[in-house]
Amino acid sequence: MRRARAHDAAVRVRVVSVRHAPSRYGLGTIYLKQEKYQLAEYHFRRALEINPRNSVLHCYRGMALLSNHMFDQAIAVLQKAKEMDPANPLARLRKAMALSHVDRNDEALEELVSLQQLAPRESTVYVQVGVLESV
Repeated sequence: MRRARAHDAAVRVRVVSVRHAPSRYGLGTIYLKQEKYQLAEYHFRRALEINPRNSVLHCYRGMALLSNHMFDQAIAVLQKAKEMDPANPLARLRKAMALSHVDRNDEALEELVSLQQLAPRESTVYVQVGVLESV
């Protein structure tokens, strides 16, 4: 119910202004949670046309690409998000996951080890390291 109301609100904002990046971001996150990855990626891409310097938008677009099994594109987009904001742990984690999907496990492990220093209490990082070390 809450998602439906959020979706309706985001659509209303989009109708008011097509060039409104936050409404595109909102629609993208809704579609990402609904597992409609192509629609999510579309809205994140449109939001990036409006605001190309936003590392969070790059990160979420990369997550949508990763979820849609477009690993090489996801790696490139997540790398850009990482370069824009080196302290963004989500971009680093998702990039490592994308790297592991294309069997670039050494690079993924390297990314995760650097992420351990950035976010030492993040348990997901340690789980992913364990998974890659067991491969």
